[in-house]
Amino acid sequence: MLEKLDFSAILAIDPGPHISGYVEYDCASQKPTTSGLMPNPKLRKLLKKSKFPAMVYEKLQGMGMMPSKETFATCEEDGRMMECFQGEIIPVTRHEVKLLICGTMRAKDANIRAAIIDMYGGKEDGIGNKKSQGPLYGVKSHAWQALALVKALERKAHDDRVAGNREASG
Repeated sequence: MLEKLDFSAILAIDPGPHISGYVEYDCASQKPTTSGLMPNPKLRKLLKKSKFPAMVYEKLQGMGMMPSKETFATCEEDGRMMECFQGEIIPVTRHEVKLLICGTMRAKDANIRAAIIDMYGGKEDGIGNKKSQGPLYGVKSHAWQALALVKALERKAHDDRVAGNREASG
């Protein structure tokens, strides 16, 4: 595992145009406590009531091509969610996730998921099964990308601390 974040807990969101993946993450135990998919209007209500000290979300970035209508809708949802949240908001790009988790820009979702599972001791220990559930049991779909945001943030905090940059590690 990497160094713990300087928050008690953090909410991670992989935004989508209509439904978003989320993970509620306990920074002390370095494990997700809740995860899933949620319609954006319901997620915004959760964000308004949230007691989380911080939220990390996937910040969209230009890729050199004309964005789709879906991308613009996701950007609008990002803004709505940020308006609802009262704590610290931390943007992390997809490029940062790929580099921090897998060390390469060529990483795909499956590579990122596999790297996260490896962080928790492999599939048997990390995910487990219904009888013997691991800390990642139940993480599905876009919640994996939300979890990747937190794990990338941990890696960045670790790298910043190793480099002696306490202020940037956050």
